[in-house]
Amino acid sequence: VGVNEAITYDLVAEACTAQERRQIEDYLRRLCKDAIQWKDRTGGTPNMSFACHWSVGVTGYALGERGDDEIVRWALHDEHQGHPIIGGLFPTMEAALRDKRLWHEAPIYGNFTFYGMLLMATAAKNAAGVDLYRMPARNGATIRGIMEGLFSMAYPIEWTGVPGGSIRQITWGHGSTTNPNRRSN
Repeated sequence: VGVNEAITYDLVAEACTAQERRQIEDYLRRLCKDAIQWKDRTGGTPNMSFACHWSVGVTGYALGERGDDEIVRWALHDEHQGHPIIGGLFPTMEAALRDKRLWHEAPIYGNFTFYGMLLMATAAKNAAGVDLYRMPARNGATIRGIMEGLFSMAYPIEWTGVPGGSIRQITWGHGSTTNPNRRSN
């Protein structure tokens, strides 16, 4: 959507004139509105759909003093026409997390989504003082809970020559959606 531009703008906004800020913010708002309009007409997989939502959310938080409420609200709460699993942050956490911690598909997909959740939580904290990291969805799922879930699926620290060691995550299916513990029908 314009995440790199939004982050760059966030860093330099105070150095811009009022006219420059207005121009940049109008451009970023147009990117967000175009992305929202496009997403409202399409489907997609949960992780790829959430990429649109978190990109719009990060960009929305970069706009103005505390972000653009309409854009941020869509990124957080969009139920995608009754398909919350491909919606905003909170509907996605409610629909796509097992035990409020683990992504419903192979971990690689959840990791991709989690990255966006962390970026959006950081943007929310910095722009609006909102702690999305600990804020629960209706079912109690939180971004912090996802982090705990990821660590619960990690091997112990391995001393690999990297300072402090490395942590590898247990995964399956090399990006497939087949859980090895699932019973076949």
